[in-house]
Amino acid sequence: MNRANSYGAALFKQLTSRPLWSLWGMEMQKGMINVTGLALPQDSGGRGVAFEAEDGIAFRVDYPLPYPGAADMYWYWPGAERAAFRIVIDLAACSHRGDFYRFRIRFKDVDDTENERIRTQIVVPKTLQLLQNFPCHESLQRVQRFDSISSVAVRGLSDAYRIKSIAENHGIDMSTATVLDWGCGHGRVLRFLPEVGCHGRLHGIDIDPENIGWAREHLEVASFDVGPLYPPLPYAESSFDLLYGISVMTHLSPDVQRVWLAEIRRVLKPGGLALLTFTGDSATAFASRRLTDEWLRVYLAEGQGPDLPSEDLVGVVENGGDYYRNVHQTVQIARARCAEHLTVLESQECAFGYQDLLVLRKDT
Repeated sequence: MNRANSYGAALFKQLTSRPLWSLWGMEMQKGMINVTGLALPQDSGGRGVAFEAEDGIAFRVDYPLPYPGAADMYWYWPGAERAAFRIVIDLAACSHRGDFYRFRIRFKDVDDTENERIRTQIVVPKTLQLLQNFPCHESLQRVQRFDSISSVAVRGLSDAYRIKSIAENHGIDMSTATVLDWGCGHGRVLRFLPEVGCHGRLHGIDIDPENIGWAREHLEVASFDVGPLYPPLPYAESSFDLLYGISVMTHLSPDVQRVWLAEIRRVLKPGGLALLTFTGDSATAFASRRLTDEWLRVYLAEGQGPDLPSEDLVGVVENGGDYYRNVHQTVQIARARCAEHLTVLESQECAFGYQDLLVLRKDT
């Protein structure tokens, strides 16, 4: 195994507090919809995983399946090389009513809380309309490196449902809420919010002018703006009931995070929510093959490591390579930093993949 550090697998497995899972995409073959992904229970061999579905969905699950590539990404996780799953939906045998097929993954020995049910939800579109109207693969993959149309259709829809559910659990009426997707890319999640019942004014902003240009031309569900590297945002004070940023704070150095947290507070309405993801312990374990002993010593001692370079925006925006970083910090560090500007309602580890979520409120 080619790794930059000498720390053992036990440390990184311990850092990941919850079982991980991911969605890869969907495809249709001979009247069957196949939904694929990866599920990593706490034990090996797939014994700690179950799949549930709403009534009327005829399906089977093939699990565990071999996926050799996972042994490199999750080198510290026993049995990762045999942790792929395939949900096979038999359309002819289904009697399900509703707009989506909904599943969830149950992990043994994990409390069945509301947050866990939201975290492990899989939402599969039932209409081909949701597979229409996407940018080219190069633009898709600037948002998430391995994205395809089929993966965005399932993952973006599932994330939209997740955001709506979390916001409503904290008192936001998502049927009428004014929402900002901060770091929207091509509208990966924002495009699906009306599909899950969000019918207020929707806005998206991103520093990538090409993706924003595409979204303005092709997506009528929201208004879109090219955003600045630093505040202010082009919105008035107290504009939004909800602001969410998936994998935005993960690329901002601590000083820049503080500047943006103050700006997020400015544009939120009193009582408004911010849902922000951060890369903490689980993300550090996931990236461990690229981390040096020196970097890890700092992270383990201080709760945050030195900023790491990211090439994702080089050539996309001016100074993107200097501005855009890979930033790791524990939930405790992230909570303390956010509390300087907003009330921290809760943190959820591994809420979006291996990223941690903070739910923040602007008090009156």
